[in-house]
Amino acid sequence: MLFMKEQRPILKAQILNAGAVPPDSATLNKILGQKWKSLTVDEQNKYFEESERLSQVHATTYPDWSYRENYGKKKKQVWSRKATSTCAPEVPVQTPMPCT
Repeated sequence: MLFMKEQRPILKAQILNAGAVPPDSATLNKILGQKWKSLTVDEQNKYFEESERLSQVHATTYPDWSYRENYGKKKKQVWSRKATSTCAPEVPVQTPMPCT
């Protein structure tokens, strides 16, 4: 994720500077995935180490944080039936007046 976060704006700028049509997110992800796979293990380890460091910083900053708070049980909706009349409202019927 750190690699993509770092490289996405660079790649997007390169494509736009080349005069090409701005790619959609899926196309950018495919290109970034290919770039990631072409990195050496040492280059990839740089991002893994940074990720681990950021995880430790987050753990010390927010010691009581839990992912369950974000993905907890959803509350059930309580459906209540309101008293509604099934009959149509009474409308006075007007009878035509006879012509005289």
